[in-house]
Amino acid sequence: MPAEHFHPLLDAWAGTLRARETAAAIKVDTPILLSPDHEIDPRLVAFFTSSDFSGLSAASRITYAYEYKWWFEFLDRRSTAWDFATESDFAAYKAWRTDPTLHPVPRNRQEKKWVDGATWNKCPAALDHLYRWATKKGHVQESPLPDTKAGRGAAPASAVYSKNARSERAKWVSAATYRVWRDVGVAGYRLGVDGKRLVATTEDPRFRGRNVQRNTAFTDLLFSSALRRQEGGSLLIDEIPEVGQESYLGATAKRGTVRSWTAESAALTNLARYINVTRRAAVKRAQKAGRYDTMDPIWVDHIEVRSRHGEVLVTTNGAEWPLKDIDVMTRMRLMRSRDSGVHAGPEPLWLWLGEDGLPMNPKGWGTILHRASERFKSECERLGRPNRDIILLSPHSLRFSYALFVLVVLHQAIDRKYGYSPTEPYDENRYLSAYQHVRDILGHRSTTTTRNIYLEPVKGLRGKTIIGTRDVQAAIAALALTNPEVRDIAPVEYLSEEDR
Repeated sequence: MPAEHFHPLLDAWAGTLRARETAAAIKVDTPILLSPDHEIDPRLVAFFTSSDFSGLSAASRITYAYEYKWWFEFLDRRSTAWDFATESDFAAYKAWRTDPTLHPVPRNRQEKKWVDGATWNKCPAALDHLYRWATKKGHVQESPLPDTKAGRGAAPASAVYSKNARSERAKWVSAATYRVWRDVGVAGYRLGVDGKRLVATTEDPRFRGRNVQRNTAFTDLLFSSALRRQEGGSLLIDEIPEVGQESYLGATAKRGTVRSWTAESAALTNLARYINVTRRAAVKRAQKAGRYDTMDPIWVDHIEVRSRHGEVLVTTNGAEWPLKDIDVMTRMRLMRSRDSGVHAGPEPLWLWLGEDGLPMNPKGWGTILHRASERFKSECERLGRPNRDIILLSPHSLRFSYALFVLVVLHQAIDRKYGYSPTEPYDENRYLSAYQHVRDILGHRSTTTTRNIYLEPVKGLRGKTIIGTRDVQAAIAALALTNPEVRDIAPVEYLSEEDR
């Protein structure tokens, strides 16, 4: 940043700021928390630069930093510092974060002050990480979290976590339902009724949404790949697989576990259109405006494939990085420059760009999908549709819906292979290989997680519902009749008597 952008007292530091940060082990993505008096706690700086914190994934570092900020702000209102917090402070904080009766009724989403169970559970995980380190360093005598005082092996008590973490899980939807939601919520079509089926009709002239091609490419990708929001949202343009081929995730995946992924051909075709049209136009605008001149880029010379390390990124100064080891924040700085042709000039390797041509933060996708769901809801209300027709989707919804689709396909394949009768009770052990495959595409650690938590609609369902249906989408529609978390907007009349 040029010196004129700093306070006069800092002008002398401006030219050597990067060197000073490097000497203090402060990396580009290191959190910096200021007190209300604009002071920095050197103990927190030591924590953020320690291996205990820097060894976390990029997503966890960002999440934890915000959890610390909100915790410290709450303590400040109680005239307490973080190193003097007690169990009663933590209990009060948990109530304040999770109990809606302690807050005014919000007029909009931004005013909502409480969080659901799954979101809350990030807080004790973050605080436990901080206070374990602080106890080890002698900065605090004990942790404010229950049951974290008894030595190295202690863990937070179950009381600090919410027991309602799954109550707010997103819904699973059929492909037909997803397409109507996408066309109405993301692409700006009007909602209509064709017979007894909800459909997207014509473009709504009142729709003011932007980046439709980019946004539909993203939702299509998640719906046909089971990628998480961060995984799909932090891809590089060079990581998009050809139709029928696989690509790999590494540092951007949850826990940094390397796994393969692929996507349906229709989603990859839509993605190619975004790259060649909308994205290309955004890059040209950024080049013309000189926006890439103010970035702090890592210039990439080329990417090559090596048998031992997979794809390796080679910078213009000769440095080499396995692509799977590059975290989110570093990826956003990767640039390449071409001398001639339609792609001449500097360009980010980051796949998803804003209208200004700059890399888009993966967290922004949550807001985009929320707005799409709100638009779909308003269209349902315009038609006077019942609440059961309102579809509210999140990145999790898209991911889990694809996993459910794959699971049903594999169930049907196993049924045909072994000749299982539709009248037999559902035995999940018969379908263990199906759950194992879905575990792998979701990136879960264990089959138990996949089977008992994320794909609950299938567990315990009578075999005849899956086996007796005409096709996969009819099977998912049949699941929707027995489980309210599976959504399908096709009316019951479209199903056979047996499916009902």
